[in-house]
Amino acid sequence: MRPRIVLGFLLFAAPALALAAAPAFVPNRAGFAEDERVAVTLHAISEAKRFDEAAARRLMPILLVDGLSPEEQDIYYEIIAARTPIQIRAPFGPPFPLPPPDGAAREYMTLLKTVVESPNLQATLDARWLAGGREMKDLVDISTFGSQLNNAILTYVTRKLAADVTTGNVAEGFTALKDNVTKVRAQLAMTDIDTERRGKTLLYNALRDIDGRMSNSIPDELYADMKP
Repeated sequence: MRPRIVLGFLLFAAPALALAAAPAFVPNRAGFAEDERVAVTLHAISEAKRFDEAAARRLMPILLVDGLSPEEQDIYYEIIAARTPIQIRAPFGPPFPLPPPDGAAREYMTLLKTVVESPNLQATLDARWLAGGREMKDLVDISTFGSQLNNAILTYVTRKLAADVTTGNVAEGFTALKDNVTKVRAQLAMTDIDTERRGKTLLYNALRDIDGRMSNSIPDELYADMKP
């Protein structure tokens, strides 16, 4: 197996989250799907003759499961740049045409490029935190790009909520924490069902972690109904 390029996440070991820079790329409307799982998924999209957001969400976890090889990076950048079909070579059968992604699929997949090219992911996430339904959807979507980014987003959410827990507001019944949890839930409710479900799972896990660190002093009703 060829060595894989794994995105260089420093998972909040420092205040800012450093990411590897995206490589220079010139599209040529072709790619080689060396991994059979990726090839099968792309072939199914080709057979459907439609590359929508649902297809992109099926593809991305498979593409990112063990890091991006140079060939997979090429396919990723080809897809987000494509306006016409891409010729995909696979370990099986003849090459096949992959339709270009529709607007929603392109927006979802391009979010990874935004993250990778961000000079300061902390600032990128801060710009989306409690900024509205669209921005909250971005935060949740970033968590779908592999286990490293899922852990990074969970850590981010945990830290943002933990900052609301101080000696003063504990005595006041966690008012600041309750207010922000209410805001997060309201903004998640502005998104689609799947995003809201994923977002509530992140919120539940973050609050459970904070509660454990505080000897279970946070009221259960603040997050019990979000248990996955």
